[in-house]
Amino acid sequence: MKHTPGPWFAVCRMVEVDDDDHADICSTNPDLFGQGHLAPPIEEQQANARLIAAAPDMLAMLQEVADYLDCYADVIDGDDGQPEANEAMWLLTAVTDLIASATGERQ
Repeated sequence: MKHTPGPWFAVCRMVEVDDDDHADICSTNPDLFGQGHLAPPIEEQQANARLIAAAPDMLAMLQEVADYLDCYADVIDGDDGQPEANEAMWLLTAVTDLIASATGERQ
């Protein structure tokens, strides 16, 4: 399943979309979940909302980075003469793992 299309916006402790056809994304306010006694400072709650709001843009950029790295990923001869992944291959693996985690392709 795809996520709600972006862009998403952080408004205080809420993550919202500027689209009347979609519900807002979430709140980072623990009071709404009966966990007010565990509340971090409001600045931290707002920072969490900004991070969540950036998720669609970060996912899109990770997909661009994966496409770029795919052009450079290769297996090279290691110091011991054995084949090993070059740095681009290692980075591509890490980026594709993050994308899979974010899209639910990897549980």
